[in-house]
Amino acid sequence: MKVINFGDNTYRIFGDDLKVEGKLPAGTYDVLFSEMSGYSLIKRADFETTTKIYGPHKDLVNQMITRYEQFDSNFGVILGGRKGTGKTMTARLLSEAFKAKDIPTIIISKATPGLPDFIQSIEQEVFILFDEFEKVFPKGNSDTKDLQSQFLPVFDGLSNTKHFYMITINDYNKLNDYFLGRTGRFYYNIRFDAIGKDEIAEILNDKLDKSLKHDINRLSFILSIIDVNYDQLMSIIKELNLGSSIDYIFKYLNLDLSKTLNELTYDIKIFFENGDIAEEQALHVNIMNTYFSKSILAYAKATYDEDPNIVTHRYYGDLSFETNILKITDNHKLVTDNFICDDGQPAIEFEVDTGYSDDKSMRTMNRDDNIKIKRVELTRRMVQPSKIAIDTALKDQWNLL
Repeated sequence: MKVINFGDNTYRIFGDDLKVEGKLPAGTYDVLFSEMSGYSLIKRADFETTTKIYGPHKDLVNQMITRYEQFDSNFGVILGGRKGTGKTMTARLLSEAFKAKDIPTIIISKATPGLPDFIQSIEQEVFILFDEFEKVFPKGNSDTKDLQSQFLPVFDGLSNTKHFYMITINDYNKLNDYFLGRTGRFYYNIRFDAIGKDEIAEILNDKLDKSLKHDINRLSFILSIIDVNYDQLMSIIKELNLGSSIDYIFKYLNLDLSKTLNELTYDIKIFFENGDIAEEQALHVNIMNTYFSKSILAYAKATYDEDPNIVTHRYYGDLSFETNILKITDNHKLVTDNFICDDGQPAIEFEVDTGYSDDKSMRTMNRDDNIKIKRVELTRRMVQPSKIAIDTALKDQWNLL
């Protein structure tokens, strides 16, 4: 028999198997609340990654731990973005890394009374993970209670504890404004929006059947443009290996891509060797086609005309190129400097309206007239979150180490 005095006149009797620990052992725990007995922690299976990790997640975890160890107080990170983009994977890897350092993980997935006080009562280093924070703890409105603001003092880092707090969210619009822009509460705000083309190509190369690998370049380009997440990508690969065509997959698989595919509209900029930059807006690009060809009417300021009063040219012509030569920039533009003409050279014939004269004489500008295209940029027009590549975040934000 074991008897415990709770510091007042209250005694509780336990069996001989009762153990009193000096601290919470390393491991993974769920929070349990009972109105009768209060809070307790229930051990659960630890996270264990047995498959290959793609992308920057390992580097991301190492950098977060390095920065946490340089702090003397609480440290917070927001992992945001739509489902299936790597937030959970990063959190799992972080938990594994903390276990190796003898630091336990506590997962909070329910809203319970007095939770902030319970968290602050844990007087040891611990990794506390709030999964899908904005769903479990709504920020409320005029009709509902705000369940997020109760954690502001917890995340402020003013207590004597040293905790690593991480919240994962899917919708930034549902997050309390006081959580953002406050590095004292959350030092990093990392957004996961899409998988990059190179990472998609690596996964395809590892998991796609050998007979299909000849098409990896085209597939990785298409899948990166439509912003597939990891779950979708793995399902697409499975279907491809089972013999389905990419058109069949996009039509029938539960990818929720119909709206995305219909909204692939771009603003185009054409850079000429003579210095002109012609622009046309809202040009639809069908990325499912391997060949792009459009008749365009674009406007450009003239930089080479002898008449200084002529400030605008109108460019008419057919713009043609193979879509697989497009390159994706860090800010999600599509860029190419290779074009297909009759002779295979990177130039296009255009008719040019020379400006504002009454007769508006038209003349054909051939390649001999120095109307050669140097570069084309297509900027996507979509109602999408800005694409923040994680490798860019590592490069730009954490090279301070």
